[in-house]
Amino acid sequence: MYKQKSIRELRSILNSLKSKLVDLDQNAVRDKEKDYQLRTQSELDHLLRSEMPIEEKKNILISQIGLVRINLFMEHYERVNRFEKNKQFDEAIKVMNYYVKNVAIPFIGPTKKPSLIQRFINWITREKAIEPLEYIKNWGYQYRSWFEENETTTIPALRESRKKEKFDKLKHIFHMLYCFSFSKEDLPPEPIIVYYDPRRVSF
Repeated sequence: MYKQKSIRELRSILNSLKSKLVDLDQNAVRDKEKDYQLRTQSELDHLLRSEMPIEEKKNILISQIGLVRINLFMEHYERVNRFEKNKQFDEAIKVMNYYVKNVAIPFIGPTKKPSLIQRFINWITREKAIEPLEYIKNWGYQYRSWFEENETTTIPALRESRKKEKFDKLKHIFHMLYCFSFSKEDLPPEPIIVYYDPRRVSF
């Protein structure tokens, strides 16, 4: 997914995500000291202008994108937890939905259909592979049903129990989509940079 994109495309993705984080940081609730630290803009510009191989430059950008996405998740996750603690479930679900639609799903690549052999093995073992698309569809259904369905039971304890059960299901899908949005290509190791001259870079 990433390797096929140009340096310009990767920079655009990184800037867009950083912009989202800047907006959220105006009212941040997470412990920002635990954030993954990013390269400064001047440092990043310097590296991308260097004679470093294109693939190494891409690895730097992809790694930076991955770190921003983790920081974004932690901010959304902390907001969800605070709303949940105050039993503001509607608000918590809206926060999760924003993250799912704008940060997680765009990074979930298309999955290949299993081969005939793999389908046969799954049939023999009765094991079904977990498909990200199923979680994406399930999120949409559960999100809509949360705001469309009205609990009719007159027993308060039962009503609250059912509501919490639905919320927990949405929160589980939220976590799963976050996990699915990452692959082994999302956080490649950056090259070791040695600054020996302000105008040049060696690695």
